[in-house]
Amino acid sequence: MINLSLKFSLVAFVLYLLVFHGRSLMTLITNETLLEEVLVKLGPAAWIGFLVLNIVQVILAPIPGVAVGVAGGFLFGFWGGFILNLIGILIGSIIAFLFARWLGRPLVDKFVSGKTASFLEKVATSKGIKGIALIYLLPFLPDDALSFMVGLTKINFRTFFLIVALCRTPGTFVASMTGAGLINLPLYFWIIVGIVTVLLLIIYWIKSEQIDLWIKGLVLRD
Repeated sequence: MINLSLKFSLVAFVLYLLVFHGRSLMTLITNETLLEEVLVKLGPAAWIGFLVLNIVQVILAPIPGVAVGVAGGFLFGFWGGFILNLIGILIGSIIAFLFARWLGRPLVDKFVSGKTASFLEKVATSKGIKGIALIYLLPFLPDDALSFMVGLTKINFRTFFLIVALCRTPGTFVASMTGAGLINLPLYFWIIVGIVTVLLLIIYWIKSEQIDLWIKGLVLRD
């Protein structure tokens, strides 16, 4: 009974945020100046507001998570931004995963567009854990939406959590460093990274078996 009540409460709370405040939250997250103004007004509770927004941006998959990660580093410094970003991503990913597992495909279709869902479903079913890990690891791919799709598979929660925690940490680390000004990456760098990411994904998709055999050969070589 407690478990059922917890599920209902979580679903009701998130749906309330999305239905009544979804548009405002999207505007807030995608406008760095407005975001900074709102967080300043929150004073000591600013970190709580940013954490909630970070969680919501994972569930609202169209919002660019990298931009929010950079904003976290800028507003709270490297370590503060990194911790808040990572915790927000983990909680948001868990909620998306559990929503999909509890409520099924009809709910997922409301959050993930048809083409994206089709692509991610192929990755999750045909490539398994390795394909899922690759999507989470590489930048500029629909990793937030993937959490919904993985919830529809037979992958257990513990495995899912470990994949997200391990594979999303590097990107969060870089985004937080960028926002904190510890590294200065120009726009053309991110464009190149995006192109390389897509190429690597295509190569892995086509030659995954050969790549796996090559890696195993290197590991097992005397």
